[in-house]
Amino acid sequence: MGVRRHIIHDVIRKSETVTLTVGDKSASKTVTLEEPIDIYLEIDDSPYNSSVQDCARHIESLRNSVVACNTAEVAHKIASTQQIAKHISKGFLGYITASLDMQNMEEKSSVEAVVAELQSQSDELGNRKLVMEDDYDILTTRYSGIFGNLDRELEQRIHMLLEPCFRFVESSAREQLRNTESSLSAMALVGHKEQLDTQARLSALKVKQRAAGLIDSAKRYLIGQKQLASHIERVLVGGCKNARWMLPVVFVEKVTGAGDGRETGVVMNEQTVRMGVNEGKVLQNVRQSVIPDMTTEEKRTIGRHLEREIQKLGTSEHDCRVAAMMRKLAVNYLP
Repeated sequence: MGVRRHIIHDVIRKSETVTLTVGDKSASKTVTLEEPIDIYLEIDDSPYNSSVQDCARHIESLRNSVVACNTAEVAHKIASTQQIAKHISKGFLGYITASLDMQNMEEKSSVEAVVAELQSQSDELGNRKLVMEDDYDILTTRYSGIFGNLDRELEQRIHMLLEPCFRFVESSAREQLRNTESSLSAMALVGHKEQLDTQARLSALKVKQRAAGLIDSAKRYLIGQKQLASHIERVLVGGCKNARWMLPVVFVEKVTGAGDGRETGVVMNEQTVRMGVNEGKVLQNVRQSVIPDMTTEEKRTIGRHLEREIQKLGTSEHDCRVAAMMRKLAVNYLP
């Protein structure tokens, strides 16, 4: 901007204290002195302006450099981020794919095992059905023979109880045939009127006895059918009925090595094995389920049952040792 002139108008002030002494008295007074002054200034700001412009150009150049560096850094970060995201996505998708394949293989193996188990159970049920059909045929044949024998026995007993009546009927029939076939057939017409009332009474008595026997036979037959149906109902179980069977199974967990390894096993009795229960399936169900703690009443029930089983042992030295060991285990695990 060149040389600039500037005038500063100001006043110089100064205070002085003057002390006057006259005899033994003194007095002080403050006097203020003022002097107006004018200051003429000439300021040349050309070097300053030139340095300011140089500084502005340097700042602008620095700003452009910072902007370019920031742009390059942002572009590099974006490219690096895209590469990292690409690799992470590829690795994550690969991990998910491998995990899904592994789970698919495990589920497939589990399904195949379940299908094989169901197939074996289906075969076992088919065999049991055939055995039950054979048993039903045997029972039907047996009871049919029993009912046939009962019918024959009933018939024989009726003949024995009513033997006089049967003999009378047979003799009357022979007598009638004799009167008809003999030369004295005219006497049959004479005696027909006399025998008519007696024959009618005998016929009514015979019909009454037959009806009573028939009713008694039907009663016994119906009672036998009811007993047979009740027995078959107790023996057979229909396919439309749902039932839940509780089987005794002992779950054993052994500690191997230094205590880090655990081995799990299942102990089943012979009856449970004969019913077709799979040990592997029971072990899998036990591992997948949460086993609750036994209550005091359940422990007492098991203890009483165990004591009854122990008392069934013999009195030999071996049996006594087994009984002592069983009681010791019961005290340790069934407090």
